[in-house]
Amino acid sequence: MSSPNGLVAVLVGLPLGTLLGGLGSVTGIGGGFLLMPALLWLFPHQSPGALSVATMTVVFFNALSGTILSAREDRVRFRTGLVYGLLSLPLVWVGTRLQVLVDRGLFQVAFGVFLLAGALFLVLRPGAPDTGTRPSRRIWVAGAALSLVIGLVSGFFGVGGGFLFVPLLAFFLGFPVFEATATSQLIVGMGAAWALVTGAPIHQLPFDPMLLSGLVAGVLVGAPLGTWAAGRWSQPVILRILAGVLFVAGLKLMLF
Repeated sequence: MSSPNGLVAVLVGLPLGTLLGGLGSVTGIGGGFLLMPALLWLFPHQSPGALSVATMTVVFFNALSGTILSAREDRVRFRTGLVYGLLSLPLVWVGTRLQVLVDRGLFQVAFGVFLLAGALFLVLRPGAPDTGTRPSRRIWVAGAALSLVIGLVSGFFGVGGGFLFVPLLAFFLGFPVFEATATSQLIVGMGAAWALVTGAPIHQLPFDPMLLSGLVAGVLVGAPLGTWAAGRWSQPVILRILAGVLFVAGLKLMLF
C-alpha cells in the first residue's frame, strides 16, 4: 500500500502524464520535450543525466503505446522507422555520454534555444509538405544520415528526438503528417529504450518512484486520446500544435 506521500506523487503524475501522452501521440514527439523543462524546474539541483532516466522512461511508454495504436490503423511506415531508429542508436549513446560533461545551466539554455528554433522552423516553413510523391532513394538515404544527427541530439537532451524526426519525415521525406507522427513514435521508442538500457545503470532516479508511476499511468491514458485526434485533425493543425508546444517549452527554459 502506498504511503500518503506516494499517493500524492501518483495524483500529481497522472494528469501531467495524461497531457504528455496526448501531446506525444498527436504530434509524434514522445512528450520528453515538455517533461524535461518541468523536471528541471522542479528539481533544480539534479543533473540532466539523472532526470533523463525519468524522461526516457515516460517517452518509451508513450512511444510504445502510440506505436501499437497507430499500427492498428496502418499509419506506421515500418521500413523507414526501423532503419532510421537502428541507425540513430549508436549516436543516442554518444549523446548521453556527452550530456554529463556539460554544466546544467548551459544545458538548459541550449535546450531552450533548440526548442525555440524548432518552433520557428515550423512557423516559417516554406509551405505545406508535399505528400503527393514518394521520396527518391537519394532523399531517403540523406534522411537516414540525418537520423544519426538526431540520435546524437536526442541522447544529449534526453527527450527522444521526435521533435526533429517529425519535421524530417514530413518535410524532407514528404510523409503525410499523420504517418510522420506515427513513424516517429516507433523511432523515438527505440531510442528511448536504448538510452535507458545504456544510461539508467549509471544514474539513480532523482525523485519518488511513485511520481514516475503516475506519469507512466497517465501516459497510457493520454496516448490513445492523442492517437484518436491525430487521425482526425488536419495536417496544418497538428503542425501548429507542434510549433506551439515547442515554443512554450523553449521559452520556459529560457526564462528559468
